[in-house]
Amino acid sequence: MGISLYRGNYSKCKENIMAEQRYQVSVVTPFHNVDIDMFKYAYESLKKQTLGFENIQWIVVLHNTESKYKSAVHELLDSHENIILKELDNDIHTPSSPRNFGMKFATAPYLGFLDADDGYTPECLEIALKHMVKTDSDIVVFRREYEMEKEGLMPATEIVLWDQTRDEIIMDRENWEDEKMFGGLFWGMVTSRLYSREFITRYGFTFDETVPFTEDVLFLIELYGKAQRVCYLPQLIGYHYFINSNSLVQSMAEKSGETLVSYAAGFKKIFEAAFKNGIYIDELMAMLLATFAVVMIQAKKLSPANRYEIKEILEPYVHQIRMLPVSKLISAEQAKTYFSLPRDVILRPENFDKGGSVKLLRDGQEILVDILEKNRDTDYGHRYRFSNIRTMEGYQARVPITRYDTYAPLIKLQTRIGESGIFTSSHIPCYLLSSGTSVEPMLIPATTEHLKPYCEEFTNAVRGRVTFLLGESLPKERKYNDQAALNSLFGWVISDFCHQEQLRLGASKARFTAPMGLLFPPKAIGTIYLRLLFALLERDVEQIIAPFTWGVLEAFTFLEKHWQALCLDIEQGKINFILDVPDEFLANLQSQLTPDPERARELRGIFEQGFEKPVAALIWPKLNRVIAAGTGGLAVYTKALSKYIGDLSHDNGIFATSEALIGKPVIGTDCYELQTDVNFYEFRPITAAKDQRPIFISDLQEGQSYEIILTNRAGLYRFATEIVIKVEKCEDGRILFSYIGQLQDRLVLEDGFLWEHEIYHAIAAAAESNDVELLDFSYYLQEADDSSYLQILLETDDKTKELAPGIDKSLCEASKTYASAREKGLSPCVVRYLAPESHLLYRDVQRFTQKTAPDQIKPTHFLNTNEKIKFFKAVVE
Repeated sequence: MGISLYRGNYSKCKENIMAEQRYQVSVVTPFHNVDIDMFKYAYESLKKQTLGFENIQWIVVLHNTESKYKSAVHELLDSHENIILKELDNDIHTPSSPRNFGMKFATAPYLGFLDADDGYTPECLEIALKHMVKTDSDIVVFRREYEMEKEGLMPATEIVLWDQTRDEIIMDRENWEDEKMFGGLFWGMVTSRLYSREFITRYGFTFDETVPFTEDVLFLIELYGKAQRVCYLPQLIGYHYFINSNSLVQSMAEKSGETLVSYAAGFKKIFEAAFKNGIYIDELMAMLLATFAVVMIQAKKLSPANRYEIKEILEPYVHQIRMLPVSKLISAEQAKTYFSLPRDVILRPENFDKGGSVKLLRDGQEILVDILEKNRDTDYGHRYRFSNIRTMEGYQARVPITRYDTYAPLIKLQTRIGESGIFTSSHIPCYLLSSGTSVEPMLIPATTEHLKPYCEEFTNAVRGRVTFLLGESLPKERKYNDQAALNSLFGWVISDFCHQEQLRLGASKARFTAPMGLLFPPKAIGTIYLRLLFALLERDVEQIIAPFTWGVLEAFTFLEKHWQALCLDIEQGKINFILDVPDEFLANLQSQLTPDPERARELRGIFEQGFEKPVAALIWPKLNRVIAAGTGGLAVYTKALSKYIGDLSHDNGIFATSEALIGKPVIGTDCYELQTDVNFYEFRPITAAKDQRPIFISDLQEGQSYEIILTNRAGLYRFATEIVIKVEKCEDGRILFSYIGQLQDRLVLEDGFLWEHEIYHAIAAAAESNDVELLDFSYYLQEADDSSYLQILLETDDKTKELAPGIDKSLCEASKTYASAREKGLSPCVVRYLAPESHLLYRDVQRFTQKTAPDQIKPTHFLNTNEKIKFFKAVVE
C-alpha cells in the first residue's frame, strides 16, 4: 500500500487557490427532464456544503429538455451568480455530451460531476478537496450511499476491498493495487470523485459520445491510464445516489436489437481501452458480459442477425473471461456463472437459451447454493451436509421433501426453550401464522431476508396514496422465548411499514383512513363498522386494499345495511352504534372523531339513491383501484363485488403465503408471474408417481398442473406447500401461472380429482342461465351404501329455481373425471340452500375461536372434515 508523498501544505495551497481562483471546485450537472423536486435535492445539497456554496461553480446543462422543465430550472437558479445555465440540444441520449459541454465552462482547479437527481453529503466537497490538495492527487475517490425511490429496485451497493479502518489511502505508480482499485461492478461511476482540472485539460480527456452505455467506465479507464496519484477516502460517505429506475436488466432487455448491438460495440471500446492502458478489468469484463448475457436471454427484439453480430464483436473478450477468485465481492457460484453464462449465450446465437448455464440460471441453482451456504452450520445443515451440496440434483438426492410436521418440534424448541440455529442461521423476528387456513394454525418462521419482499411490495402499493385498508395486525400480547413475535402475514407488513415510516419520518407519504388504534387492536374483535366509519369520513380515498375480495365485499354489504347509523355517527362525531369492543379502545377512537355534518349530508344523498348502481366511486371520487386476491375460490366474491365497484380496476395483488411470496400479478388477467429471485422452487406434477423426483423451472410444461416444493430464506427446505398451480405460459424465462387450489381441497373421485374452480364455474353458469345471483357455495361428497352424490350447498337470492340439473350437466362437460364417475354410478348432484351469510358466520366463529386476524381465515367451500359438514348442515334451510 502506498505512502503519501505530499507536495505542499494544504492551508498554504488553499490560500493560493483563493487568491488566484474565484471558485474552489466546479461541478457539472447534466439535466434531462428531471422531476423538479428531485433536482431541488441536488441544489440543496450544494447549498449545504461546508465548503461554502459561494466557493462552488455549478454548471447545469439543460440537455434535450422540455420547456416546462427549463422554466422551472431557470426560476430556481437564475438568481445565483455562481451558477451557469446552458442549453444543449442534439441527437445524443447519454450524459456524455452535456458533461463535455459543461466542462468547457469550468474555471475552478478541481472538477466534480453531479447527476441532477443525486446530491453530495454536507462535508463531502470540503473534505475531498482538503485531501486532494494535501496529497496533490489527480483524482480523489469517496464513497457512495444510495436511496431507492421505491422498494424492490436494484440496489447499487458499493463493496470495496480497501482497508476501511483508514481514512486515507494513496495509490501511485509505484504502488498500484489493481484488484482493489478496479474490483466489482460499481467502481466505474464518475460521480463519487473529484478531479484535477489541470490533469483533465493537459490530456484533453472527454467522454466518448458514441458509447451508449457505461460511458463512465470508459472515461475513467482513460483517466486512470494517465493518473500518477489517486487518493482513496474509504470512510468518507460523500455522494448520495438516488435509484429511481427499474432493474438494469429489465430496462436493457426492452431495447431494440440495433441498440443492443451498439452496447456490445461500446463494451469493445471499454475493453480495448483497458488493455491499452494496462488496467485490470477481469471482474468488470466478466460481470458486464454476464449481465449482458442475461439481457440477451430476455430481449424480445433481438433478431438472429443481431445475435451473430454481437457474437462477432464480443467473442474475443468472452474467451478472455477467466474463473474469478472467490472474495467478498464474488461468491463461488457467481464466479461459475460469470465464467459460463457469456459463453453459453453470446457465443451460441443459434442456441442461446439452451446452454447449461442458462438452465442453471433459470432454475435458480445460484439461489439454492447461496441458501445452503448461509445455513451450512445449522443443525439441519450439518445433518444433511449442506457444505457438500453443489448442485440441484445433489440437493434432491441428499435432502428429503418435508412437511410442517418436520419443523413443528424444532419450532417448539425455539419458541419454548429459546433455542436458535436449528434450521436457519438468521435471526427470526417473528413467526407467521400459516396463511389463509381454517384448520389449526401453523407457525412459519420468518427471517428479515424472508420478510423483505412482502414489505417492499406493500410499501410500493401504498406509497403516496390514501388507502382504505381492510386489515390489521395481531395484538402483540407476548413474545416467545426466542424473543420472536407472532403475527399474520398481512399484520406483519402493516406493523413493519408503520415502524419504518416512523423512522423515515413519513417519507412514503402514504396515509391510511384507519387510525393506529384500528390497525393494532388490543385483541381479536369485530372492527368492520369502525373501519367503515373512518373510511367514509375520508373523501380522498384512492384505493382499497384487503387480503381477499370477500373482505371488501363484506364491507360493502355491511355498508348497505348500516349506512344510516354510519351517517348519523359521522354527523354527530360520536359512535352511537352498539359494538362489542373494549371501553378503552372505543374511547380512544371516539376521541379522534369530530362532527362532520357536511360529509354526512353528502353520503346520505348517495345512499338514499339505493345500491342498484355502483356506489364506490360516488363515495370516494378519487378511488381508482381495489387490491385484493380474487382468483380461484375467491372468484365468487370478486364477481359479486362488481355490484359495488362497477368497472373500477381490480388488482389481485401478490400471490403470497407465509412461506413465500410466489407471484406478482399480471395486470388485466387472473395470472401471476413466478418470482424466482429470492427462493428456490421445485415442482411435482399432480399426476406424478410417489417416487418421481420433482422437476425444475426449465422443465415446466404449459397447461400442466404442479404442486410447489419450496426452499426459502427462513429455514424451510424442500417444503411441500400443497399449493397447486397451472402453468399458463413459459416465455423468455418467465413463468405465468394460475392458482388451482390446495391439495387438501381436491375432491378425490375414482379416476382423478375434482377441483373447486371446476365446481364453482359449473354453479356460476347454472345460476347465470337461471337469472339467480350466487352469493356463496360449499360442497362435499355424500357417501352412502347404495349411492353417492355431490352435495352442493348454496347461498343465493332466489331459492325457487332448480339448479342441480344444469350444474350436473356443466360438470360432466367440463370435467372428464366427474363425467367418468357419473358413468360408473355416481348419482346426480343435489342442491340445498343455506341461510344468508352462513359462510361469514363460519368465518367469524373460526376467527374468534382461534383468536386470529381476518386474513387468516379463507372461505370454506370444500367441506373436507366432519366438523365443517356438521356446521353447514345445521344452517341448511
